[in-house]
Amino acid sequence: MTNMTKAKSLKEYNESILPRLQELCEPLNMFDISNFSYAKLTKDQKFFRIGNHETYTDFFFEQTLYDHPDFYRGLRHPDAFSTEKQTLFFLWDPHGSAQKMRMSVDMWNGISFYFITKDYIEGCAFGSTLENTGLGDFYLNNLDMLKKFFMFFKSAAKDLIDISDKNKTLDIAFQDKAQNLYRADPEKILEFNKRISTKKYCLSIGQKEFSLTLREIECLLHKSQGLTAKQIARECNISHRTVETHFNTILFKSGLEHMNQLIYLCKEEGLL
Repeated sequence: MTNMTKAKSLKEYNESILPRLQELCEPLNMFDISNFSYAKLTKDQKFFRIGNHETYTDFFFEQTLYDHPDFYRGLRHPDAFSTEKQTLFFLWDPHGSAQKMRMSVDMWNGISFYFITKDYIEGCAFGSTLENTGLGDFYLNNLDMLKKFFMFFKSAAKDLIDISDKNKTLDIAFQDKAQNLYRADPEKILEFNKRISTKKYCLSIGQKEFSLTLREIECLLHKSQGLTAKQIARECNISHRTVETHFNTILFKSGLEHMNQLIYLCKEEGLL
């Protein structure tokens, strides 16, 4: 089966499930989010996409946008897959021909998410119309809510997004070079971290303020990864009693009762 035939089949599949897609996406209307799409790109170069914007979906397959160089944000490369799970998001940028095609069918003011694993990259996009210009700020301040909808959709539409039937997928050619413009140069990150390094980091819980040393944060990091006090001691080249002393000191300074509370706080502050 040729890719053009597969594209026609996937377009027809999208049309057949459109009523159910519209029903699943109905809660998004509360926030003037009128269109949603789901896509999956596998490491063996298979691609799947469905969406509830009928006009754009027709356009997407008829104009073979899945082969467009701007498609999938430069992630169509084997190096884009990662053993460490990552989540990326991008507000829609008006520059580029692919974006102008969205605007031509009154599909705009949106955000795209990419959930990266070692075997596949899942994508989802939320959008509205050209006139809903304030949604960008809404997205940025409600990322967790959008992710929650994505998890709901994956569960509720499990049968719809099942790609075990290869007739639902297209063959995608990877790009020659990864365009991971969202990733900072590792050397620059190292230099940046050196410039902002400090001996202590200040935190607060309500009106209570306290500080953690670099060593205490290091121990917390290992703790958050599931290591025991003895394992942390080996990693930090200190005794396990010293590790336990660090943890007791941390709890005393913070006034918290459990280490998990502190780990959560540090993750929220970007320290872990």
